[in-house]
Amino acid sequence: MNILNLAPFNVWDLGYRKGRASTYLPLKGLADAGHGVWWLTHVEEVGSGDDARLRQDGIEVVRFELAAERTQRRGLALPLSKLHSIFFIVACFRAGYPLARRIRPDLIYAHQLLSAFPAFLLAQTLRIPYAVKAYGFFPQIFQSPLYWGKLAFKLPASLYVLTNDGTSADRIALSHGVHRGKIAFLLNGIDKDLPCKADPSLKRRLAPNGQKIVLAAFRLVSWKRVDLLVRAVPQVVEQNPNVVFVIVGEGPEKESLISLCENLGVSRFVRFEGAVPNEQIPSYMCAADIFTSLNETSNLGNPLLEAMCCGKAVIAANTGTTSDVIRHGLNGILLEDNVLDRLPSEILRLLGDDSLRESLGQAARQFILDNWPTWEERVTQEVQLLEDVVERHRRAATRA
Repeated sequence: MNILNLAPFNVWDLGYRKGRASTYLPLKGLADAGHGVWWLTHVEEVGSGDDARLRQDGIEVVRFELAAERTQRRGLALPLSKLHSIFFIVACFRAGYPLARRIRPDLIYAHQLLSAFPAFLLAQTLRIPYAVKAYGFFPQIFQSPLYWGKLAFKLPASLYVLTNDGTSADRIALSHGVHRGKIAFLLNGIDKDLPCKADPSLKRRLAPNGQKIVLAAFRLVSWKRVDLLVRAVPQVVEQNPNVVFVIVGEGPEKESLISLCENLGVSRFVRFEGAVPNEQIPSYMCAADIFTSLNETSNLGNPLLEAMCCGKAVIAANTGTTSDVIRHGLNGILLEDNVLDRLPSEILRLLGDDSLRESLGQAARQFILDNWPTWEERVTQEVQLLEDVVERHRRAATRA
């Protein structure tokens, strides 16, 4: 079958093999299963040659221009984000229709709710099914009567693939009228064969004087709240200067985080590593002594899961359903949002207690090994779900 994917973002957020594996791996799984895969987006290529590499993986990227962005480049600011969304819906449909006429897709796959609108229009025009994939929600947005993206739940998608990232996306979809039978609430996979030994050369580079390492590895956006970790640095180094804070990732908050380090006078204790390929992330995890995750909505993203799988002691904010995975004092440290001022003292406690770090890390790794699917299992499940949607549509068309 042929699948036309619509999205307001790139396959990889930060360049080839850097960022959201939960987008790339299922696409690669579809291609490996012999299906044709096209990715339609308005976002520019991040790294030179990204599209060519994806083409070698069986994923054909097609890009269209958004009139709203052309207007902004001319210095005319758009008054409302809603207007930008309408530009996207119209432009995505206009670009998707001739592409669909050429490749004859069996399924339209919308990534995030915004893409569900052009997916619906294309599916109705071509008389084929469409599915929607969402990578987690901000629950507070859905409480706003002005958020019109939730109207996507009123459209007749055949399937909603919702990532179980701790933001209760299944409950949100159900509360907006989606039939339970149309919801696939899936955990992200994990590579359980991640190496659990640190690369000595990386360890020496990050901590040349044998310092302990506190790690955060995220896209640097506001809701990841990496600034909370930076604000904890002065209190930690005042009592234990033999520590370095390593921040892996890129994003719009990077410059403000660097400025915050300078203003707090702790720049020499903080290393910004930028974006690194996904396959190198485990090396950073294994080099670290503590991993921190303080996201505003939930902390069940792959960075935290990979840190647990690498046997690291984790400190996480108890947002979303993070407590389903982190059991405070057993396989990690869980901080309620109203006591995040305890972050420095918890870091200091773990830095000073090697046996506690080791016991928390071992319990964390065992939890992942016992309870989490592998990426192979996760990808196989998603591919099968999409194949079933197409097969059901074909059978219904034959009966008709």
